[in-house]
Amino acid sequence: MSTVELEEFLKPFSSALGRTTPPESIEPIDIENSSQFILANAMTKDEIVEKFFTEAEKIGVKIARTAPSNLSDTITKVALDMGGGKVLFAKTEEAKKCALEQALDKAGLEAVAWDASRGHDEIMLAQSSDIGITFAYGGIAETGSVIQASSKESGRSICTIPASHIAVVNKSKIFARIGNALDALRKDFDGNMPSNVTVISGPSATADIELVRVVGVHGPVHTAIVFVED
Repeated sequence: MSTVELEEFLKPFSSALGRTTPPESIEPIDIENSSQFILANAMTKDEIVEKFFTEAEKIGVKIARTAPSNLSDTITKVALDMGGGKVLFAKTEEAKKCALEQALDKAGLEAVAWDASRGHDEIMLAQSSDIGITFAYGGIAETGSVIQASSKESGRSICTIPASHIAVVNKSKIFARIGNALDALRKDFDGNMPSNVTVISGPSATADIELVRVVGVHGPVHTAIVFVED
């Protein structure tokens, strides 16, 4: 589409908005003084966390609270409660630090660490896994959602393909609203955002056909959050 054609296409929209021509630039939004930031600043951290728990439970998420020293044991217990089987986990520094693989092996679970070098085979591995374990970037209190950022150590398939998903979320990374979370994400990654950032709100569900809710059509049937009091 040429510039002239684009201008002709936009004329009806500009006219409806009372403009003679499309604006050449847009004023940046003052995010930090927006209503959601003002609301978030009025809440204490404990209030934000309790809101997160309430909203997560509403959408069918199981929550297990733990201290950092008991993290691997808590994750293992949640995995066993989900039925066990083959467990695909993100090979992050957090997983190494809490000796997650050793804890899963000790409990008799078939633990497999994500390895991006295996390419497409890793997606097939996710399809054959019963549980995916990830260390989430954070959580959103407003919706009870988990924010999952992909990386070489934590592929997006871990949280989207297995029948069950366990997300580890730190208390320090629970945000009041999505705007707060995205602002923190942008600052933490210094503009170099991950190739994929997924906002997960409970088990996969759809009501496309006759408004009948069906769980697990597009992703995990069961989801759990291991909440770390960091």
